[in-house]
Amino acid sequence: MRPSKAGDEQLNVFRFPPLVAPIKCTVFPLVQNAQYEQVAKNISRSLTAAGISNKKDITGTSIGKRYARTDELGVPFAVTVDSTSSVTIRERDSKDQIRVSIDEVAAVVKEVSEGRATWADILKKYPAHTSLSVKEALLSCKSRN
Repeated sequence: MRPSKAGDEQLNVFRFPPLVAPIKCTVFPLVQNAQYEQVAKNISRSLTAAGISNKKDITGTSIGKRYARTDELGVPFAVTVDSTSSVTIRERDSKDQIRVSIDEVAAVVKEVSEGRATWADILKKYPAHTSLSVKEALLSCKSRN
């Protein structure tokens, strides 16, 4: 259990280690947008081709609720599509995020899911990415398109 962002409730978190998690990664667009949905589908295909179990979520549900849902299922990583060239990868336990190019997603998730690297190792290779507020994220998405 961990407190919600507002601190008003407890959220369930199933902490499967990445090596044994049945689903390694979720992929979802930050906002409903045809371009981002297509990027999410392409990333999901590349993860599957690399042997990484994943789940796409293209519902219009808020990003926080989608993170909570995947945390509850024990999924260790979430890829959020907020651009057509790079994405964020979020680690469930620390909630830390990194920014990587779309072409690097499968390799990064595979490396840490198979135990060839730790999340700490990944954080050394890629810059930490701080979360934007929903308003900031939407403005950022609009300015990129």
